[in-house]
Amino acid sequence: RHTCEGREFTVDRRHGDRLCVEAGSVLAPAERGAHRRRQLRATYYPSQRELPLRETVLYTAGRGDDSLRAVHEELVRRGTEVGHLWVTRDQQTHVPPLAHAVEEHSAAWYEALARCRRIVASDHLPGFFRSRPGQTVVQTWHGVPLKRIGADLHGTRYAHHARLEALPRLAAQWSVLVSPNRFAARHLCRALAYDGELLQ
Repeated sequence: RHTCEGREFTVDRRHGDRLCVEAGSVLAPAERGAHRRRQLRATYYPSQRELPLRETVLYTAGRGDDSLRAVHEELVRRGTEVGHLWVTRDQQTHVPPLAHAVEEHSAAWYEALARCRRIVASDHLPGFFRSRPGQTVVQTWHGVPLKRIGADLHGTRYAHHARLEALPRLAAQWSVLVSPNRFAARHLCRALAYDGELLQ
């Protein structure tokens, strides 16, 4: 066993003579597991929402982060005086220069969702998230919808009814949806049940 930056690694011989390396969770023990996540969501996140917003941008990518990186690079190029936090998943995300990593489901992640003045996302935010006054959520989505997504799946065998019902609530979290072109704008708004401000 070896511990590196708070993360435990185990090296073992298994299945005869095969070397196996197991990496433990990057999260602190108080942040691991479904029970602790529920506690952070139910008590810590609401308490952080009571504190003032910070001049920080939180970047969170579900799938694909090209648009997020473009926004980050432009803010840096302009010299905008804000902090930059980048959501990582199991330390597998490349964090751009001048941004600081925030591990998903950590206490710092819940705090960032509650206190960052701006959030730039390329996929849905967690269902418990609620934007607060003064907070701006920019949804860049990931790519151009060249397949059926969201509400366009109604009536197909791929329709997940609970997810489809959640679309209007999830889309209501956004302050603005950024679309790469007219084709995508038309399809994204319908498929994601979004009727707010659109930037093309």
